Amino acid sequence: MNVDIVPGIYVSPELSAHCEWLRASNIRSRPGEILGSGSASSGVLRVAILPTDVAVVTSLGCGTWTLESPASDPPPWDSTFSWRNQPTMLSSSTDHTCALRPDMTVVCWGSDVYDQSSPEKLRNEEDEPLPPEELLFTSISAGGFHTCGLRPDRTLLCWGDDSEGQSTPLVRAYGDLFVSVDSGTLHSCALRRDGVPFCWGSDGPELAGVPTPTPVGRETSDWDGLRRSMPPPNQLFDLIDSGGQHTCAIRGDGTAICWGDARYGQTSPPEGATFTSISAGGLHTCAIDTNGAAVCWGSDEMGQASPPQGVNFSAISSGVRHTCALRSDGAAVCWGSDAQGQASPPDPDARYAAISSGGVHTCALKVDGTAVCWGLDAYGQASPPEGERFAVGRTGVETAEPAS
Repeated sequence: MNVDIVPGIYVSPELSAHCEWLRASNIRSRPGEILGSGSASSGVLRVAILPTDVAVVTSLGCGTWTLESPASDPPPWDSTFSWRNQPTMLSSSTDHTCALRPDMTVVCWGSDVYDQSSPEKLRNEEDEPLPPEELLFTSISAGGFHTCGLRPDRTLLCWGDDSEGQSTPLVRAYGDLFVSVDSGTLHSCALRRDGVPFCWGSDGPELAGVPTPTPVGRETSDWDGLRRSMPPPNQLFDLIDSGGQHTCAIRGDGTAICWGDARYGQTSPPEGATFTSISAGGLHTCAIDTNGAAVCWGSDEMGQASPPQGVNFSAISSGVRHTCALRSDGAAVCWGSDAQGQASPPDPDARYAAISSGGVHTCALKVDGTAVCWGLDAYGQASPPEGERFAVGRTGVETAEPAS
């Protein structure tokens, strides 16, 4: 089989199996161009832009991908950071969902009781509306009742409920520059360019009146307590994900570590396993191992931690009591609670570029940038705005270079 790669694309060897998507970098696609060429009948691999800062290659028989490129050149690949750390273009939470347009503006829908869906309401210290240029984002993450985003200059901005400090990144005082941010129910976490984690928000010894299952302290042995917004010391990560009451992260060698509420085993990844992605849910955690299989641990009372076997996945997202993932051919697969249809993708033949499990709903991005949601829609969280097309590749302007 031949491989036809657009000049300037470098294909990384981290993932290499039939129908698995290989990461690539240095994308230089311009308006109107399609990355890749050939067809299934010609035995040529095709390249598509997915909701990451990388390109994707699919092998023969895994589907034909044609996708419009972003409005302008994506930012350059940051070779100093792991390929696992990828921007989030779509994020579903308890009762709201957010997504990024190719021009880096954010659109949210669903509950707005704490203004978590309305970044345009943010004001500066002079009580003036933030100018539009300060509301551009390269990655977005919807939390319980708050939202956080990573801006083009690699600074953080959060809005919505701040009752536990989850919308007030303490890192702002230090002038740090970041490569990712992820919002949990009452806390948020971000990774600095060098892999150092920062978290803020709920970090108390009790949660909803439930005593901490183990003593909470600053010692290493106490990290299985409820200190979900305080990362373990002296650790560097490639990826971090905030859940309901716990947080999980992946180290550079692919091993996972979790901390926070440990009552249901959600902070105990299998020993010796290595992963390419991880997603902390309500009381469970799911990840994709280096063979492409889904692996879950923690609460399984609704089957949310029992993924299908013998399937290769490219993306995974844990909700409160359900989990959804994308097969290596882009099809959506869900398991766990389906009381509101949150685990029943409406079109089994559809192919998606991203998927995100919320509280009792799920949203996904088709490869043409349109959003599709299913499940509970009591607050409009499963009703994306009509006529919108969202970013399915890196957003479209250069990011600021880090300070020297």
